[in-house]
Amino acid sequence: MKRLFLSFVVLITLCPALKARDLWVGGMAGISYANEDFSMALAPQIGVELNEKWAVAASLGYQYVNEDSFGYTMVFLRYNLWNKNDFYIDGKLQNEVLFGEFTQDNLGVLPSLRYRFSKRWEASADIGFLGVSFVEGESYAAIAAKNTNLHLNICYHF
Repeated sequence: MKRLFLSFVVLITLCPALKARDLWVGGMAGISYANEDFSMALAPQIGVELNEKWAVAASLGYQYVNEDSFGYTMVFLRYNLWNKNDFYIDGKLQNEVLFGEFTQDNLGVLPSLRYRFSKRWEASADIGFLGVSFVEGESYAAIAAKNTNLHLNICYHF
């Protein structure tokens, strides 16, 4: 949790030093259904394009799983694999932490599709997850491969 908070502080600190066109704000709405578990998430997002290929972002939000509620934090590093005519295919390295009754820390990779439908606006979808999950109070780490996760993002570029 400390490294996640530190990453967010570094991101916010770097933002003023970057050109205004390199910064974006937006939000994520997500829904997942797997093994009879239903979840939703809402999280505002701030990000920085480091160059044409790399970007970093962070979000802090809320997640509902079945009848439980959790705080939600996420930091990711995005790499652009391919683009043509404002359509992008990206790979993300993502660290997300759920905190509530227990803490769960997920670290993994996922594909992302983006479409820039104007100079300022962009929509993206993150599909699936392949990574490792750590649960507080339990002495195991599990490799998770999920194809049921879908997160939709809308971003405004300055």
